Amino acid sequence: MKSEIKKGHYDRIIKGYLMILLSAFLFTISTVAAKYLNNKNSIGGLELSFARFFLGAVLVLFMRFVLKYKINPINRKGLYLRAILNASAVILFFLAVQYSTITNANLLNMSYPVFVAISSYFWLNEEINAKIILSLILAILGAILIIKPFYLKINFGDVYGVLSAVIAGLAITDLKYVRKTDDTFTIMYYLFIYGALLTFIFCFRNLKIPSFSETIFILISAVSAIIGQFVLTYGQKYCTATQGSIISMSRILIAAIFGILLFDDKIDIFLITGAIFIILPNILLFYKN
Repeated sequence: MKSEIKKGHYDRIIKGYLMILLSAFLFTISTVAAKYLNNKNSIGGLELSFARFFLGAVLVLFMRFVLKYKINPINRKGLYLRAILNASAVILFFLAVQYSTITNANLLNMSYPVFVAISSYFWLNEEINAKIILSLILAILGAILIIKPFYLKINFGDVYGVLSAVIAGLAITDLKYVRKTDDTFTIMYYLFIYGALLTFIFCFRNLKIPSFSETIFILISAVSAIIGQFVLTYGQKYCTATQGSIISMSRILIAAIFGILLFDDKIDIFLITGAIFIILPNILLFYKN
């Protein structure tokens, strides 16, 4: 009996890990489609952010009113905060993709597990120790090496990438918080409805009717991110906030492969060293858990 319970426990953990791994791949596909549109100078990061949340809002409205899914908001403050934080992180991330490379944008964004650990200490009363402090220092050093401020020529796309990581860390911590009381559909409903409203405020002046080819890539970017968001939210149910963040680290490698093959992203010693400094804290945090 105990072995069956133990097996069921590990099956749930593996399911969570696989779901989060799949979300990492889907989020990378979203950035690839976004970067293609950016390179064509046709659709910017703000518009892509809105498209992602707008299509997500259409989907959850369909699920609620046609498929009769129920929303049962319990922690309303947490749900609103989740929507605001996630929308802000997405906007910053798509701006990073637009003005930097998909390799740099994904790499810098993936420093967010460190900020999950730090914010979890203040928010969820989780443990903080020397490993977490060291991880924060290493992540900051890694970001500095990638941004290269010592060359006195900062790419603000990279700065957006760092800021997206900080906000994403807060968003993931809040997700774990609301996951204790609210179901997946309720969380996603608030996320997309209020995320669409927020992103619309920032981009409505630049909205235009896209061409057919632009529409295809917008759909690829938005739909893959939407599915990735559902999968991530589901996967977080079966592991801790920090553990889920560690698995998402695979997006660094996936994005680098796509960036090199499709967009001729340049890899130098600063990027490699910065990547090590960002990946190492994730490993430290993994062993902590």
